[in-house]
Amino acid sequence: MFFGGEPWMLQCANENVTISEAFLTASKRMSVTSNVKFGTLDCDGKLPSNKTFWKRFGKTKRAFSTSAPVGFLVANNNDPLDIPDKYINDARKLSEWAEKYR
Repeated sequence: MFFGGEPWMLQCANENVTISEAFLTASKRMSVTSNVKFGTLDCDGKLPSNKTFWKRFGKTKRAFSTSAPVGFLVANNNDPLDIPDKYINDARKLSEWAEKYR
């Protein structure tokens, strides 16, 4: 998903952090209208490179939780873009923001 060129919207999640309602709603809406794919990633877990997402992509580690989700958009073989906090909890705004990068 990181290097395939297709746009992916990712939310950090793990066994203690569930996906936000806004993220789920945006994924349902965009599955019909867009080629953006949605997924989750344990941002603190090890990737095949044996690095965490944060280290592999040079991102500052951020705490994530169900009430304070953290997400990224990966598209066109570019480095992951942080989903702005002002969009991540609003499905409509999140969808509109992601559409600019597909």
